[in-house]
Amino acid sequence: MKKLLLLLPIFIFAFQVEFTKIYKTFVIPSDTTYEVCSSALYDFPFEVVKRGNCYILLDNFNDIDLYLTNQFYPSNNTTIKKIKYALIDYDTIQYDIIRTLKQTYKTCNIKSVIFLNDDVKKIITKPQTIKLKYKIILDCN
Repeated sequence: MKKLLLLLPIFIFAFQVEFTKIYKTFVIPSDTTYEVCSSALYDFPFEVVKRGNCYILLDNFNDIDLYLTNQFYPSNNTTIKKIKYALIDYDTIQYDIIRTLKQTYKTCNIKSVIFLNDDVKKIITKPQTIKLKYKIILDCN
């Protein structure tokens, strides 16, 4: 009977907490690259992201510049612009969030963390706020 009375506060004060949070960060594009816009189809020897009729070339800027000046022969309607971009990798952001959650909630065990956004790489060319929504379930004993 005494053991039951000793274990009773453990069961009474054990609970699960579930809540949703939003992580926000402001990102300013800082890397430089070229954007090639044309209705013609091109094949580049670099990693390329296609947006509509434009190609954003992702690689070392000096290699891209050398290729565009010496080996690239564009059609008449092709425009080449130098742009600033930022590559947003949600995996690294999610890893940072999990690491800070482990440090914040030391008294409760983290049962699960569910990220509610798509897990994709995103390229931005204008400064903007990145929002990442996630759900935490804590198991407090």
